[in-house]
Amino acid sequence: MIVVGDRRKFLSCLLTLRVEVDPATQHPTDRLDPATREWAQKVAGGGKMETVEDARYNNALFLKLFEYVYKLSCVIETRKRS
Repeated sequence: MIVVGDRRKFLSCLLTLRVEVDPATQHPTDRLDPATREWAQKVAGGGKMETVEDARYNNALFLKLFEYVYKLSCVIETRKRS
């Protein structure tokens, strides 16, 4: 995760998911890396989690990522006030 703020009143956050690389072309595929797939299934409470599309449209995973980002923003805000 990359978080950018640069003394502004808001933060921008870019979240990425690691995917498998096609060995023939060395280009990224849409299949999640095994460790990413395992993590996403655990976070989302099970279910199909094979591709980026599966992760993209999984509401449980989206809500959990939103929760992580919200908690991080609260920590940043608390540190900013100290």
